[in-house]
Amino acid sequence: MRIAVRAVLFFLVCLTRIGFAQAVHGIGRAYMDTTCAPCQDFYSYANGDWIAHARLPDSHSEVGTLDDLAMKRATTLARILDSLRSAPTVKGPEAKVAKFYSDCMDVSTIEAQGTAPIQPELKRIREVRSLADLEAEVARLHRMQIAPFFMLQALPDAKDSRHIIADISPAGLGLGDKAAYLGTDSESVASRHRYEKEIALTLQVAGESPTTAQMLAEKVMALETRLATATLGMEMGRDPAAVYHKVSLLSLGNSSSGGWSWAEYFRDMGQAGVTAVNVQEPHYLEIFEAALTDVPLPELKAYLTTRYARNATPRLGGGPIDSLLSEFGRGNLAKQSTADRSRYCVDETESHLGWIVGRIYAATAFTPSTRAKAEGMVRNIRGVLRDELKNVAWLSTDSRAEALRKLDSFVVEIGYPNKWPDYSGVEVRSASFWDNVVAANEYQTSLELARIGHAQQLDDWWPGYWPETADAYFNENLNEIVMAAGYMQPPFFDPAADDAFNYGAFGAVIGHEMTHAFDDRGRKFDSGANLREWWSAADKTAFEERSSRAIAQYDQYIAIDTLHLNGRQTLSENLADIGGLKLAYAALERSLAGKQRVALNGYTPEQRFFIAYAQSRRALDGSDYLRDKVMMNVHSPEKWRVVGPIVNMPEFAKAFRCVAGDPMTLSDAERVQLW
Repeated sequence: MRIAVRAVLFFLVCLTRIGFAQAVHGIGRAYMDTTCAPCQDFYSYANGDWIAHARLPDSHSEVGTLDDLAMKRATTLARILDSLRSAPTVKGPEAKVAKFYSDCMDVSTIEAQGTAPIQPELKRIREVRSLADLEAEVARLHRMQIAPFFMLQALPDAKDSRHIIADISPAGLGLGDKAAYLGTDSESVASRHRYEKEIALTLQVAGESPTTAQMLAEKVMALETRLATATLGMEMGRDPAAVYHKVSLLSLGNSSSGGWSWAEYFRDMGQAGVTAVNVQEPHYLEIFEAALTDVPLPELKAYLTTRYARNATPRLGGGPIDSLLSEFGRGNLAKQSTADRSRYCVDETESHLGWIVGRIYAATAFTPSTRAKAEGMVRNIRGVLRDELKNVAWLSTDSRAEALRKLDSFVVEIGYPNKWPDYSGVEVRSASFWDNVVAANEYQTSLELARIGHAQQLDDWWPGYWPETADAYFNENLNEIVMAAGYMQPPFFDPAADDAFNYGAFGAVIGHEMTHAFDDRGRKFDSGANLREWWSAADKTAFEERSSRAIAQYDQYIAIDTLHLNGRQTLSENLADIGGLKLAYAALERSLAGKQRVALNGYTPEQRFFIAYAQSRRALDGSDYLRDKVMMNVHSPEKWRVVGPIVNMPEFAKAFRCVAGDPMTLSDAERVQLW
């Protein structure tokens, strides 16, 4: 295959000449470097001048369109929250938001309080004397949304998706995926050394002497490595069948040993009525339970202390904490500007009172006309996907019929949910900002876990997604697509721009989420959103042969130095990128049918479509962040999210007059062709 040669050609650096300015509507010509041939390096052609002049601030690991979107959203929310904060009287839910935001912005009080807000919980951890005490403390931390050892969630039963059950998955690993704990390359080794040093300093902040803290940090690191080794890892954990193991609470309890009681744990979590649990990774749970019996209690307590204090310290202040956070780049009150602090407090308020903030945001910054325009794009792209499913040659008759039923079952929510969660019971009246965080987290946990044992509702958005969130997702357990209002603004969606821009920048997002229903994960869920094998053996073989081309294609791309992308780890997202762009392009063509195709600024609608897509993914990453993204993210880095789909589209080659052999083209034999 010629992919390897082309991957090298993509890294030829094109010279840039001029500065850039923010585009008002449509594509940003000033971002482009037209000295680069589009058929040679389209990412640089579309974004070259922006990349040449972009700067990475010390406080950022990445800048780009997503960061721009976050800044816009933060500016809007800051204006809303500052107005509430300064208002003479604020009542109702808005008063809770104003109090939370004000306490976060009160740097002098936070600095003066130092570690005092976390001392009561640290004392409770120190007073743990048995595994029964440990279980009770783990449950306390879980209610605070701090997840040592494992995470309890309320999730749909994958094989009976209309019902919510308790779900247990691995958690509490500070370095994330097992690859970070086991990697032998120099960067992985250095990352582990940095993390162990951070654990030691965190334990010092919690009250340990430097010598004891270092000794315990080594033990905590050993425990986390042991737990991480027992996980499936990101690549294998992508398979929904591999993480479905529904068991009764009785059998789960019988597997426990050494004093840990699952029945007591669920009672402490307010879920005494739980009878069935999905254990995502049974082997991990076995290793966790074994660790409870052979790891000394002081080391288990040090692990809990680390998890608790590491979560709390960014919300605290004072000399030792400032030193810790400064060294490890996790925020520092003493060094934050007012603007940086405001953005941080906006994020914190959103994270903990997101549904209250979301109602205000939706009423302030999201118009009915924007929603209506997006709904029209959704209908158009869904129609294109219907035609693709009807006509794709390799899909059998029965599988095709079920795929079409699945498409018909899609629920699409744009901007905000049709039913708002009730946040009336959350309390925000504590003396410290950290206590406010804990109160909000405990309320969120109680709302979430209260769903266990009940029917899933179509209005149940994923936890952490609110109307102001700059993101979208496909929920395979509901066949639901959610596109939050915070995502639907430039540079992704602009009601004042032409269709070519909007289909390229945001239509690709819509198509991406729809394609997730039929990617290597989504295809395993049927029209009822249940985990079921509904494909024929021949269909499955055909799909895997085609998707293997995507794995091979992305495996060839080099992100930095000699670090290649992992085509299998990123397969679902790569397939969604490829399919989504294809669907969006076909939808644009459908919208232009019978209309005069007008060139703007010298570019045809088809060319503007691809430029808009590439510019919507412009980004500049720090080297450490880029390495982490390749190692631990299911998405490819932004450059390859542009290059990967485009080379699979002959429509791109036609739009820019590329010829066979150009780096931005693939032959029919190489091309990924699913839908």
